[in-house]
Amino acid sequence: MGFLVGCLAIGFVGAAPAQGRTVDHYFGPFLVDFTDTSDCGFPVHWHITGEFHEVDQYDASGAPIQTIVTQGHGAVQVSATAKGVTLGGTAPQNYVDKITYNPDGSIATQSWIGIFLQITVPGEGTVLAQVGRLVFDAEYNVLFQAGPNQDFGGDHVEYCAAFG
Repeated sequence: MGFLVGCLAIGFVGAAPAQGRTVDHYFGPFLVDFTDTSDCGFPVHWHITGEFHEVDQYDASGAPIQTIVTQGHGAVQVSATAKGVTLGGTAPQNYVDKITYNPDGSIATQSWIGIFLQITVPGEGTVLAQVGRLVFDAEYNVLFQAGPNQDFGGDHVEYCAAFG
């Protein structure tokens, strides 16, 4: 669960809309560095780089309705390093991070849809995958999940073993 929680804590939040606007677009690079200590029993340092495209939608009064974040041009590059071993992977362009808002502007739900993450080891294949659909409430409790969601399912055996 450490990888996704690290990313969820970063979040993608746009600036407040200008008066009268109903949609704002943001494009740009991102860099996420964090250390996960919960999944393997030893620290794993994550480094994630890429580009994003964010679309913020507002109602007529300027209150947020939803935010949709997709990846920009090219795949996001992911590496996880522990015990002197670096595992690499990508997050392809086919995922969506969708946030819906309550009438007061607070987050109602956040959904991750598609292939969010895949870490592979040459000769072994995929050791960690976050694929399908995950829906969280405002406190990031899982409300719904479908697909191989190893990070939230707690299946870290192959992933942790890949570090030696």
